Amino acid sequence: MYEGQWPPLVSRAEWLAVQRLLRSPERKTSRSGRAKHLLSMIARCGRCGDTLAVAYRGERSEYLCRTKGCVRIIQRDVDEVAEQVMLAYLARPEVIDTLRAGEQHDDRELSAIRDQLATVRARHDELADAVATGTLSVALAARSEPALLAEIERLEKRENELATPSALRGLIEPGADVARRWASVPMSSRRDIARLLLTPQLIGELRVTPTPLRGRRRVPAEDRILWWRDEQEILPNRSWSAPCPDPT
Repeated sequence: MYEGQWPPLVSRAEWLAVQRLLRSPERKTSRSGRAKHLLSMIARCGRCGDTLAVAYRGERSEYLCRTKGCVRIIQRDVDEVAEQVMLAYLARPEVIDTLRAGEQHDDRELSAIRDQLATVRARHDELADAVATGTLSVALAARSEPALLAEIERLEKRENELATPSALRGLIEPGADVARRWASVPMSSRRDIARLLLTPQLIGELRVTPTPLRGRRRVPAEDRILWWRDEQEILPNRSWSAPCPDPT
């Protein structure tokens, strides 16, 4: 894929705004019951490679190999492992650089926004100092502060947009507190994030193996999950505190 060499029909800001609108949880574009499950048609069978779909055993939902029924596993257990790994991955500081690699982005705008933000924050600090020293009345400060705070909020929002890799814009902002943001993200966006991250190029495809023979003991989901990268089976790094294991 290459950058288009023709004038855009709409600005990038307008395009992103439309994407946010289309992904809004208040906007229903499908019948109730769709896109309810994090990894349906995303996770794969560790034996045949087909995608997993959700099936029900009584009231319990499970992921099941669609073609041959090679694997069956409790959905909630797999989702919990996948969420832990994806959130730990997005919390790593170097991930932003990984996701932005190869992007055609202009850091000059980001630098300019940060300069403006530093200037407005300094003005806000000066306002507080003037009130503290008595050179400015509280009443006058109260009239000036709302505009400064609104400008700081606007610039911070734009800074976050520019600093977030384009693949994640409108979905989630990576960083140390990504788990808090994940809690408010709709399922449709969570699935988009899973499609992006659970690929051979990044975390690896999530593949579930058949249940090992361990008598009657229940095998934990994490012991049945492999992260498939570059045609290699990678055992899960459960804490994801270290870089992805080298598939070679």
